[in-house]
Amino acid sequence: MGHQIPRAVPGDQHRRRHHPLRAHEWRTWANPEFLQHDTGLRLEDLDPHPRDRALELVRASLSEVGYERVRTLMWINGYLGGIIGLPAVMNEGS
Repeated sequence: MGHQIPRAVPGDQHRRRHHPLRAHEWRTWANPEFLQHDTGLRLEDLDPHPRDRALELVRASLSEVGYERVRTLMWINGYLGGIIGLPAVMNEGS
């Protein structure tokens, strides 16, 4: 009997991020600041625990320098969103 790993995100968010390997959603995902396709989840929409787990996955996938670059770019995105007055569109979690 296998063990079930507890979900880090609620069911509706879980369904939005789990797709079969050849699913259309994997080929349509993009990260512009305007919505092209409503696929995937934004870090800003996640509760702290699943957001931290997602960042742990990013950290495990990159070198330490690569991870620091990603986090710096996330911070810059939030900083720029504050400067131009659009923090709902450009923020550290978008």
